[in-house]
Amino acid sequence: SFLARRLSLLLVVVVVVGGVCGCEVSGLGTTTNTTTTTTNTTSVWPQGASDEAVGVEMEESDTVATLSVKELKAFLAERGVSHADCVEKADLVLRAKQNRHLPPRTTPTTPTTTTPGSKLVPRQYKATINGVDCVVLENSPTPALIVITMHGYGANNGDFVPVGEHMLRALSPSPVRFIFPNGIRPQAGGGGREWWHLDFQQLFMLLMAGQLTKHTFQGIDAARDAIVGLIREATKDAGLPMSKVVVSGFSQGAMLATDVALHLEELPGALVILSGILVCEDEWKKQAAARKGLRVLQTHGTQDPLLQYPLGTALRDMLTTAGASVEFISFDGGHTVPESGVAGLARLLQSLCQTTNQ
Repeated sequence: SFLARRLSLLLVVVVVVGGVCGCEVSGLGTTTNTTTTTTNTTSVWPQGASDEAVGVEMEESDTVATLSVKELKAFLAERGVSHADCVEKADLVLRAKQNRHLPPRTTPTTPTTTTPGSKLVPRQYKATINGVDCVVLENSPTPALIVITMHGYGANNGDFVPVGEHMLRALSPSPVRFIFPNGIRPQAGGGGREWWHLDFQQLFMLLMAGQLTKHTFQGIDAARDAIVGLIREATKDAGLPMSKVVVSGFSQGAMLATDVALHLEELPGALVILSGILVCEDEWKKQAAARKGLRVLQTHGTQDPLLQYPLGTALRDMLTTAGASVEFISFDGGHTVPESGVAGLARLLQSLCQTTNQ
């Protein structure tokens, strides 16, 4: 019923307060420049880690419930396990119990060197780029491709590092640099980061009125400027053109990635949207019209409880209508990145690396 649908929207807003802001995209059909894939799969990403984990040990599983929310998050982050989708403390407790067998991760803070002709060895370090704190993961000091990934609401710049590690193994021996920026603002009322402030009462009213896609978030321009400046510095440092840059993000980070890609002076190599939705509709339509041929990979779960599937398909349809080449991966799941999405990302990056090597 209409009332039930409106109540479900209210539930979405309430859940978002404690979780990651994102959305699901559905493939309800195909167009001439959209490829839609539907999968039934288990989700494996994101699995993230804070770059400064607090040491927390759990000797017995029955002591897990006695830990504070902060301690539980620290324990998971220390072991490279994402808690971005954990809404309640019970979710954190369950996730900690499931992963208590994992050893703590160690993160090198000083880059290592790679000698000519040797096997490309991944290295991870921290860097400040255009004033933004970043985790950098690369397998060569002279990359042929740069991938910039923005985390979701309430997470941090360590959240997608495991994805980058997986990709470097899949792409080897192609030289690739991943840059994971930290949200430019501390999360209001939480311990993570955000790209711009979210007014949840306002979001609820916009959802009720069916106007969320039209809404332009206050602060999105500052986040865009920070990432555009970061991209300029990164490409200058690597000596690469914009066509060798992939702009990607998850949830709120996916919205930012879309906004950045549509405002860059030149087309990036690709845009990757992981659980992102259509917002800023009037502005994005205008910008997208001047970016025909933009290569896009988009994933969305049909059961996403945070940002609903139709909001994601609306973004897909807008980009497709504007002339973008969209590969859309729909999966039977929630607010996460599925195995099929990880595989699709690997294919995309591999194709860009092959183009680079030609």
